Amino acid sequence: MAQGVLSRALRECKLTSESLNGTSLIGLYPKLEVGIKLFVEPSLQDRVWGELDALAADHHPNTPTIVPISQDRDIAEARGHARLLCERMRARPVLTERIVTIVSELARNIVNYTPGGQIEMSSERVPRAKVKIRATDRGSGIGNLEEILSGRYRSRTGLGKGITGVKRLSDAFDIQTTPSGTRVEVEVSL
Repeated sequence: MAQGVLSRALRECKLTSESLNGTSLIGLYPKLEVGIKLFVEPSLQDRVWGELDALAADHHPNTPTIVPISQDRDIAEARGHARLLCERMRARPVLTERIVTIVSELARNIVNYTPGGQIEMSSERVPRAKVKIRATDRGSGIGNLEEILSGRYRSRTGLGKGITGVKRLSDAFDIQTTPSGTRVEVEVSL
């Protein structure tokens, strides 16, 4: 069943199974979703997605994406990678926007307050689908972390709500800061 839906999507996108790679597979997801909704009985759709995920595993391994962050254009790149990860995971649009916003805020903080760092993004399907984000920087740490997390802080360059916004948008949130850098780890359940 899954093979038939995949074959149809490949034909519509003018691809062959030989030309299929991780990038082109991500582009197939919207076509696959339409085909599954139209041609697969609702009670079987989860099974078909499971079969397709198994077929896709060879073409798009679940390796983390790491985006170095040091300047404004890196923020856009990180946002794009977050959006692609969400597409691959078939995240609902509202969850995609949450994840992209989290990545954007974390990357913006790295650019504005540190000499550089990176954003690492990965996903899991078992035991429950989720996206994990880890931002690390080489800054001097956050001296007033408690004030920031309490919501009392207002930065001179903005509202100072980036980290608290990230925390609010996340299902799991952890931040560690030292004089040699800060690490923020976030999870969003899909």
